[in-house]
Amino acid sequence: MKIQLIVFGKIRNPEIGKLLTYYLQLINKYVRIEVIELKDHQSKVGAKNMGKYLGQDRIRIMLSEEGKQYTTLEFSEKLSNFRLAGKNLQIVIGNAYGVMDDLKQSADLVLSLGQMTFPHEFSVILITEQLFRCFNLTAGGKYHK
Repeated sequence: MKIQLIVFGKIRNPEIGKLLTYYLQLINKYVRIEVIELKDHQSKVGAKNMGKYLGQDRIRIMLSEEGKQYTTLEFSEKLSNFRLAGKNLQIVIGNAYGVMDDLKQSADLVLSLGQMTFPHEFSVILITEQLFRCFNLTAGGKYHK
């Protein structure tokens, strides 16, 4: 499995960048992951803003406050099922203005990290931490207690 983490906007805070690098290294022990930073448009982003990444054969997860919430164990099971299906994964994090309906409709899963609103840089850290936690849990690791 290969994961593309697509983020609209750059990670500007160097401390968050270090933490992201840390989690990416941990995740790479289980699957290949890459972060793709796309231009941050100062408005809601839509399918047209995805460019060449829209049509790829993958399972797309869109982060949105309107999405479904999962426990870590439920999300881990979902990731395991995606992995067993032999598909690559694409996780899309919009910008501060959100995402248009056409982009949400292109998703196989719309996921919420919670009812609160987070800066996109925090969302990147939250989802990468959860990805590591889930892959470690599936592998029988001790990180998840």
